[in-house]
Amino acid sequence: MALWDEVKTDVLVVGSEAAGARAALEAADKGKRVLVITKSVAGKSAVTLKAVFSVSGAFGFADPRDNPDEHLKDTVIAGRMLNNQRLAEIVCREGPKRLDELGKWGVQWDKAPDGRYRQVKMYGHSYPRSLSVGFRVGLEWMRVLIKKIKEQPLITLMNDVFAIDYIKSEQGRVCGALVYDLKRGSILLIRAKAIIDATGGAMYLFKENSATPESTGDGLAMAFRAGAELVDMEFMQFYPIELYWPPSLKSDQSIPAFARTFLRAHLYNCDGERFMTRYAPNEMELADRDVLAKSIYREIRAGRGSEHGGVYLSATHLPRALVEYAVKRHAPGWKLRGIDLLEHGLDLRTEPLEVGPTAHFYCGGIRVDETWSSGIPGLYVAGEAAGGVNGANRLPGNALEETQVSGAIAGEQAAKFSETVDYGHIHESLAEEMVKSVIRLVGRNAGPRPIEVMDRLRETMWKDVGIIRDGQGLERAVNEIKRMQDEDLPNLTVRSGLIMNTDLREALELRNMLMVAEMMAKAALMRTETRGTHTRDDYPESSSSWLKNIVIQNKDGAPALYTVPVVVTKVPLEG
Repeated sequence: MALWDEVKTDVLVVGSEAAGARAALEAADKGKRVLVITKSVAGKSAVTLKAVFSVSGAFGFADPRDNPDEHLKDTVIAGRMLNNQRLAEIVCREGPKRLDELGKWGVQWDKAPDGRYRQVKMYGHSYPRSLSVGFRVGLEWMRVLIKKIKEQPLITLMNDVFAIDYIKSEQGRVCGALVYDLKRGSILLIRAKAIIDATGGAMYLFKENSATPESTGDGLAMAFRAGAELVDMEFMQFYPIELYWPPSLKSDQSIPAFARTFLRAHLYNCDGERFMTRYAPNEMELADRDVLAKSIYREIRAGRGSEHGGVYLSATHLPRALVEYAVKRHAPGWKLRGIDLLEHGLDLRTEPLEVGPTAHFYCGGIRVDETWSSGIPGLYVAGEAAGGVNGANRLPGNALEETQVSGAIAGEQAAKFSETVDYGHIHESLAEEMVKSVIRLVGRNAGPRPIEVMDRLRETMWKDVGIIRDGQGLERAVNEIKRMQDEDLPNLTVRSGLIMNTDLREALELRNMLMVAEMMAKAALMRTETRGTHTRDDYPESSSSWLKNIVIQNKDGAPALYTVPVVVTKVPLEG
């Protein structure tokens, strides 16, 4: 009996949300058979659905002075000069075309009185260039993209399929993936002429995160094991204001975003101080995300937090009539994204929200070129799994735009590549050993369950590799991650059976999480400065000597770190 079943396709897309869906549509449009797999349910997983409000696009409708070069400049300033400007330039230039394409496909962009897309100015942007679909942009995108995919006969969707590892041919190119089909309880070898990694970020490595449990860095770890380089792994963006209370709405960002964006709510500590006067007296609550997140975290750490571990975000300084007017316009009936605010005790007229920072977006990822190729023949990357565009900090609204630009490019390039190759010859003995290593995990009762180790890892990452870092804490994290890899990972308890074995999936996720956590901690330890989302209390200043990117490559299975110059096109480097 074979150890695996085999499936063939021209292009395999790993990940089904904004980036993966866009990549799949592009490859299919070029006449290729496309298989899209997701470890959850397509259109209802990962972080796209949680996107609330803004999408960047330098159309220049609201202000004719705006253009892609101005958008690039803002992106690089927000990225603290570490962006790969070649990639960022492509995203800023191609973004409006791709967003307009979504409009033609059915995305109901908010419109201005003149009928063009409504654009508002978000913090960090020089001009009003952010598009919206009420407070449901992610929901609207996935409604349209999944509908398009289901209408495309060349695309096949498979839910509940976990990608274990990429398979390389004897010639060194990626030619398939070994996957675990949870619903069928089987291991599959998907043979593909090209693969697009659209697996997203790794925010679930942290105790406080705004992601979903799918965001475990699987694609980053698989690409690393396959020999791809990773870049900017020290830069995890922490969103400053998610709800910390009530528990039923924990991790919601839409309500604080509404209060901050449309009510210009103020931040207070438990002493009633509007504490942003200490950290950003000019920008105050409209400071960049990295500044806000660090400021809030410092207040909490200093013992000036709210009752439930956050700080207070309040619009009570406004007249009740103004709050009610804003609510009527953007949250009719006091309902926002289906949430009844009053039913949850969130009366913005009279009570502050309790909010705090959370892991939100991974600026680092797989190192790619301007075709979004990973450097391994046949492996392309789309969306958050790719590093380089955002540098040390992401500008609000850029993430969704990046998914559509990189998805379209990766889809087109993968389709072209698939025309030049056959399925390739794989090392069957290597694939067999991969399968056996998975099967050996099943039915063991040797130690902790995977979820228990995950929780300990997430606590470690939040404490020592989180918003405020120092050398001692980072070294402590590296040592603890190594201990988990050596002691916990080989001795997990995993229940028997292959059908919907979530223990097995979590064990495979844990392997990936530990690998990504190790790279993140080591890169953070190497960068002896404070820049963007990376804050070192023992190195509190930015240094011009660190105007370079940290790249990580696989040396005999272990991460080896080195630096490269920043890629500069139009925006000169400054400090």
